[in-house]
Amino acid sequence: METESPEVEPFVWRTFEFEGGDRVDIELFRPRPDQNDWRCDYHIRSGDQISSHYAMGVDPLQALLLAIDGAHVRMLERSREQGAALTWLGGAPFDLGLPDSPSVRIFKSP
Repeated sequence: METESPEVEPFVWRTFEFEGGDRVDIELFRPRPDQNDWRCDYHIRSGDQISSHYAMGVDPLQALLLAIDGAHVRMLERSREQGAALTWLGGAPFDLGLPDSPSVRIFKSP
């Protein structure tokens, strides 16, 4: 889900690199109450482009985990669209140091 984040500063972030050296960051904001659920906003930043998204959960932890999962899948989609492997800290392509949820494993399968 895309949205504008009301927070100014993320509380956690990570930087990745595409083959060729282009950097891309994910930025996660603290989960906050949203009606009867919890919402966790996140950004994907590449150069001067920022895409804003969010995930909803029944508690703050679920909202945060779903935001991490959503960011992970979006990063893999972007990698596929650009035809360039994505790495973290110079590691193996697509080993981003993020949890492999069922949706990520399906996306990574050949």
